[in-house]
Amino acid sequence: MGAAASRKQHSLALDDADDAALFHATFTKEVRAACFLDAEAIRARLISSHETIHGARWGSLVFRGLYPDEPGMPCQDALGVVAADAGPWFLVFDGHGPKGHDCATFCLDRLPKAFAASAGPVEDRLIRALQATNAALHASNVDSTDSGTTAVSLLVVGKTLYCANVGDSRCVLGRRGHHGLEAVPLSRDHTLYRADERRRIVAHCGRVLSRVASTGGHPPRHRRTQM
Repeated sequence: MGAAASRKQHSLALDDADDAALFHATFTKEVRAACFLDAEAIRARLISSHETIHGARWGSLVFRGLYPDEPGMPCQDALGVVAADAGPWFLVFDGHGPKGHDCATFCLDRLPKAFAASAGPVEDRLIRALQATNAALHASNVDSTDSGTTAVSLLVVGKTLYCANVGDSRCVLGRRGHHGLEAVPLSRDHTLYRADERRRIVAHCGRVLSRVASTGGHPPRHRRTQM
């Protein structure tokens, strides 16, 4: 949700190699080591709930991402659990851009209201709620010009799970199997690494650029050493 696109620019091919080089140049071993959370740090960030919503117990773990060039970057994640008319509804938003945290907070507040105001089958209500929330974000005082948020949610109705997502935040079901706990993906990422998503963006007059091309820079020089 959020962010805008120009209608006057031609699309460019996505260059994954540039992004990979930038990542390894920025997130060195020393930087990644500083991200490590020990058990005590994880427990300090864990929010466990002994309350239930329609019989469902829940907990969460949230911590701020690492930005070496912006050490004071706020946590841009927002999560919530609401009692929808059909059952418990779990929502997660991952903001991005200068005002990503504001976008995530706005959508967390607006999406349940948009769902409650709609009628019809659950699938249609979820779609309309996401569309209405996106429109409301752009019409609000939150600056979403270069910012936005993902949105992934799971609505429980009896024994049926309804997963709705926009962006690349993921919903995964943990299911007990013969070999222990199995991870079952419930959502599908909307990313530029999907050819159909790139085609959709271009068809709507958007642009697909690598991180380097979008900033007008050049990838860092790096050498490969054969062992």
